[in-house]
Amino acid sequence: MPRILRAARKFLILLLFIWSTWAFFWSKEAGAQAEPSTHANEVFLGYEWKEGVGFSEIDYALDSCRASLAAWLWEKIFTLWEKKEWDEMAKLMEVVIWLQPHQILYADQAAWQMAWNASAAVLKDSNEAHRQEREHYYIQRGRAFLEEGISKNPGSSLLYEHLGLLLRDKLEDHLGAAEAFDQAAALPGAAPYLHRFAAYELTECPGREQEGYDRLMALYQEGKEQRMPMLLAKIKILEEKRNSHKRAQKNTKK
Repeated sequence: MPRILRAARKFLILLLFIWSTWAFFWSKEAGAQAEPSTHANEVFLGYEWKEGVGFSEIDYALDSCRASLAAWLWEKIFTLWEKKEWDEMAKLMEVVIWLQPHQILYADQAAWQMAWNASAAVLKDSNEAHRQEREHYYIQRGRAFLEEGISKNPGSSLLYEHLGLLLRDKLEDHLGAAEAFDQAAALPGAAPYLHRFAAYELTECPGREQEGYDRLMALYQEGKEQRMPMLLAKIKILEEKRNSHKRAQKNTKK
């Protein structure tokens, strides 16, 4: 186990021990002041909790410890980044995300470091087979970080958007990207361009081109704010393909 991970584990154990000890004596003091209770769920470690004093306070204290440890580990990750130790970074990132699963910044940055930075770094490898294997590994590692973040934060438009970008740019999964952009667009705080992004990707999916075209035309009809150069170019390309197909059919009949 890397030295940083060992230190992190010891630090976490120490914090948990401190807070557990604090909780024990706090519960004892609260129990001495409280009136007898017949409710079993009000008892903790053999002592009854005074109303307003209980698990919420301990949860808050433990959350503070987890946040502090996560921030400390994140600083260590930047040290590893300077050394380009990608695998060790990934291990620490997993710990940070476990400590703070609802901080989307951690999942988002972990995905970026793996899918973009680490995958680009291995392109210098002269062994083509090994290079392709490692590149794919880091891209999938980045994808896993985003999907883990989404599972804990299903209301995050940003994480869905960045999953769409990864599927589009790194894996060329146009259908998966379209679905991710659609999910991102449906959530609060979504960027206005996400509907266009989803439609663009559908036009790249065999059998879904017409659906993509229809969605682009619907966006076009919404007004000038939607008529971006990419949207206009996509519409033109699709119309040219359709006209070319019609001409080919006519020539075949002749």
